[in-house]
Amino acid sequence: MSRESRPDGHPWRTYVVASSPGWIVAGVVTGVLYRTTDLSALPAVLFLSAWIATDLAMYPRMRRYYTSEPAAARIVGEMGTAVSPLAPRGFARVHGELWQVIVTDPIGSLPLGAAVRVCEIHGLELVVEPI
Repeated sequence: MSRESRPDGHPWRTYVVASSPGWIVAGVVTGVLYRTTDLSALPAVLFLSAWIATDLAMYPRMRRYYTSEPAAARIVGEMGTAVSPLAPRGFARVHGELWQVIVTDPIGSLPLGAAVRVCEIHGLELVVEPI
């Protein structure tokens, strides 16, 4: 699958890069303990391996935090409030953000404070319907 066709980008690569500082710190601490104490090599290697294996085992649960999602998928279906009369264009607040909107039903207008639901997104304009 090509890079452009993958909707999630590279979550595995991002997870490994985000986890690597912890692995480096664990390696440095293990190395210091190995050099300054009577810690033998086997427990040191096992500790570092267990640390890295735990991080890698957590990837399936953490993947959603490293996967990007298109704006349309996050906002379509959400509800908002008209902050200006919608006749048929105007402004509405959705998720605390002010959006330029157009109403799907151009026959009537919606008053200030009307509840709307997002149907589609076209660039920076939302297509909404009255609730």
